[in-house]
Formats: sequence, structure tokens, C-alpha cells
Amino acid sequence: LAPYAAADLIVSTGGTYLVEHYALAPRLFEFDMARRLGKPLIFYTQSLGPFKTPRYRKRLRAIFDDAALILLRDAPSLAHIRSLGVAHDRAAVLPDVVFGLWHPPAPKRSGERLRVAVSVRRWAHFTGQTAEAGMAGYRQAVAEAVERLVTHHQAEVVFLSTCQGVPEYTYDDSAEALEVVARLPVAIRAQVRVDDGFHRPEALMDRLAGFDLVVATRMHMAILAMIAGTPVAPIVYEFKTRELLDLVGYSEWAGTDDRLDIETLQAETLNATLDTLIERLPAARETMIARVEDVYRQAETAVARLQTAVDHRKEGKP
Repeated sequence: LAPYAAADLIVSTGGTYLVEHYALAPRLFEFDMARRLGKPLIFYTQSLGPFKTPRYRKRLRAIFDDAALILLRDAPSLAHIRSLGVAHDRAAVLPDVVFGLWHPPAPKRSGERLRVAVSVRRWAHFTGQTAEAGMAGYRQAVAEAVERLVTHHQAEVVFLSTCQGVPEYTYDDSAEALEVVARLPVAIRAQVRVDDGFHRPEALMDRLAGFDLVVATRMHMAILAMIAGTPVAPIVYEFKTRELLDLVGYSEWAGTDDRLDIETLQAETLNATLDTLIERLPAARETMIARVEDVYRQAETAVARLQTAVDHRKEGKP
């Protein structure tokens, strides 16, 4: 309790953890503790909800009603807040904080072998089928796409993700990558690499800048790739990714409005999306960089909003 009691401000970091298929009780305990200590509580860029369980709705309304600032990554999350009855103006929709790492990407090299990074993950929350069946279909679709990247596009393929190489963390996406690689023909398997190390965000961006294309299941893998100047083919597993695609104008630069959903992913659709992106890579990259820079400018305002919230609390304003 001591660090919380000594704090002037408590910030709930950005991400997606306030959704009912994750454990909410530990989070609600922390938020209630901040409120009881009388500390200003700020929610940094979040995707959250919907909230259907009555006991959660009641507690969350009290927490959000009292929050100094609530920054949300998308309009559906704001709607989920409003559905609880939270009506104050201390909630705003802004891009994910990771866009704040953007800087003008270096020019791409040309005339070399196509390089593609692939991010996969374990997903247990399929709605139209069992997790086992859903993961089997997802793995097979990605495996067939990787095989075609190697045989048809002569691509160098590396599995790489944001959640790996940390033994204490719940997830290790490199383990899932090995499951996909095991489905490849032996001859293809020998041409594919799994990078299982941990890379800090800046180092990961440097690696992603060296690829021509990223197949990204993890949302932050997609964001880091885009701010590094590398187009993405994103696989959607939660609504936050669909909102991200609209934010960055995906259909404008990707040449397709197909949304690759983990629930229904098929190799044919994934291959068609990759073919389209590969065919238009230089133009797609140019348009994408311009859109991502615009999003970065929007993300910068999060710091100003946070400062205003802190100033108001210092002055005793609501």
C-alpha cells in the first residue's frame, strides 16, 4: 500500500484488460484502493467493455465517475462507458499511446528479397466454435499463407511478436509460432525462422523497419510496424483492431477492405490480401506513412489532456 499512499497520481496503463473475458476483480481492487486513498486516477488509452455483469457495472460506474481522466482508443469503448451511466466530460477518444513513438521512417531498400514478419498468438475466446477448433483453423490458414509466401513470392519469413521472451509473462507467442511452423512441409520449414527473443519497443521497431510487410495478429505489433514504416496485414481478434484499421485508413492504402477475422480466417482470403499488398507495396507504404503521421499528431494531445487533469485536481476542480 505504501507506494500507492505516497503517490500524487495513479495511472492505469493503456491496453485491453477491462473486458469481461479477463479477470476484472484484481483491477477493480486496485481502482477501489486508489479511490479510498483519495488519489487522482487516470486511465490511459484503453479499449474496454462491453460490461454485462451487474456487479461489475455498478462498481465500474463508481470508479469511472470519480476518475480524473479516461482516455479511450475507440468510439465503442466510449459507448461502453456511457452505457454505465457515466456522463462527465473527462472521457475522450485518442489514438493508442504507442503512436507517440512515431518518427519519420527511413527509406526502404529496394531490389532485394521480400522480407515478411509474422505475429501469431494463442486465442481462447472464439464465439462460433471451440477454442481448439478455432486455433486449428487459424494455424492452418497462417501456415498455408507462409508456405505461399516462400514458394510464390520467394519471401524470407520470420515469426516475431511483441509478447515473447519473458518467462514471467503469461503468453509466449514464439511457442504459438512453433505450432504453426510444425504444420509446414519440411522443405519450407527449413526456410522459415522463429525469433523467440524479447525486444524492447524501440529495438522491435528497428527490426520491423527491415521488413517489407508484416502479418500482425497482435495489435501492438501492427502499430509498431506501421510507425516503423512497414505495411501490415492485420488479423482481427477483438474490436480494437477493427477500430485501428479505420483510424489509419487501412482500406485506402491496402487496396482492400477485407478484414481478416481470427474467427473465420481462411488461407484463400489471407493470401489474396497479401498478394494485393505485395503488388502495391511502395504506394501502400507512402499513403500509410502519411496517415500514421496524422494519428501521431492526435496521440500527442494525450499528454496535454493528462496535464490539464492533473492541474484541475491540484486546484481542487472536478
